[in-house]
Amino acid sequence: MIKDNNEIVRSLIENANWVGQSKYIRSKEQLNNILPQYYQSDFIWAFLIVKWGILPTCIVIVVLFAVYIELLKCVHGERNSFGKYVAIGCMLGLFMQCIVYTFANLGYGYGLSVSYPFISDGHISMIMNTILAGIISNVLRNNRLMVEEPFFLSRSHCME
Repeated sequence: MIKDNNEIVRSLIENANWVGQSKYIRSKEQLNNILPQYYQSDFIWAFLIVKWGILPTCIVIVVLFAVYIELLKCVHGERNSFGKYVAIGCMLGLFMQCIVYTFANLGYGYGLSVSYPFISDGHISMIMNTILAGIISNVLRNNRLMVEEPFFLSRSHCME
């Protein structure tokens, strides 16, 4: 009986140690034969759980999500409302990729093929994620340059 990737990943996670390499993996060749193809990028969380253990991998995941939360706090402090909404939209795109990738990587995403931003390889996804990060950094960089004032208070539309 041939197992699909989700069943393989779930069985590896169930047999993983809390800290340290899984007791069922004795060599790198055995790891290459058990994990699905392209596991270094497509199944990075499963690979780290097998190599490091559940607790260290959870710490890495929490740190990466904390980076996104901190970036969302920076974007929330944006004074220009248009820039704020553009940056929030870009942030949601990156953050949803992380969430979908994590669930798919832990064996709960059926038929989903998503790359983790800036970690998984993928030519088009890397280019698009870099463009989204560039838009976010441009909005945050221009935070102090341009202050938005309401239309009805500006004098440019009034005739004197």
